[in-house]
Amino acid sequence: MEQMLPADHNDLQIASVVNALRTPACYFNRDGQVVSINDAWAIYAGLPIDAIGQLQWVELIHAEHRYDAILRLRGACADLRHETLECRLVNCRGDGRWFIVNFHGIGTGWLCTCTDIHCLKSRERELKSQERICIGNRDRSTRFCVVLIDIDHFKIYNDMYGHSEGDRALCLVAMALKKACRQSDVVARYGGEEFMIIGRHVTNPSPLLENVGLAVRQLRIPHSGSPVGYITISCGCVVFAAGENDFSASWLIKQSDEALYEVKSEGRDRYVVRNIDR
Repeated sequence: MEQMLPADHNDLQIASVVNALRTPACYFNRDGQVVSINDAWAIYAGLPIDAIGQLQWVELIHAEHRYDAILRLRGACADLRHETLECRLVNCRGDGRWFIVNFHGIGTGWLCTCTDIHCLKSRERELKSQERICIGNRDRSTRFCVVLIDIDHFKIYNDMYGHSEGDRALCLVAMALKKACRQSDVVARYGGEEFMIIGRHVTNPSPLLENVGLAVRQLRIPHSGSPVGYITISCGCVVFAAGENDFSASWLIKQSDEALYEVKSEGRDRYVVRNIDR
């Protein structure tokens, strides 16, 4: 059951919202004291029943992210009263999984909701490793593709449906992209609503790009701000032979980004491929 301190009527109403959420959530007052915390967070963190009375919200954040979290809240715009942070949360095992943590100003306190992105972060690390592999490869027969992916009209989606639903959509899209790619492909979140795919031994990336676009469309995530009524993606792709030219990772990503910009200018929900070594 949800853990909470004795509270006034407003706190009780907020506590009922906190406990209804299936992902880690809590509410803390302006002094930083946790007033209520739901089962999902208590189980994840391994909190004892009597811990709530002495718990400060910052203790739930991994030590390496606490200073940044405090600064974010202090700098939160007074009229918007919302802030987002990617950080690790303390758990009973001490490894600390990565979450998107959303802080929503409610009354004199903050409602804190979390979305697990640990798998996405792991893929980001793999992506950086794969960038070094493909740029350093000198085998002229090995062709790579770098794909930059953007969720169409995602800012509008966040504004219409809220950041928690936006976080959920990011995770669903990430899983769909992973399933649509080959096991050897690296798929990772690149930042914001952007993802990146690095594929090896790719001469024609069109089947891959068709697969990922279809996989996201088949999710049918409702989006009334999209012309088609659901979430879609746009892809900018470059194909190159790693050993033929001294391409830097930043230059290749820039080329992918330019291809993505071309897609957006043509209407989104499609892809553009550039063969940059011919």
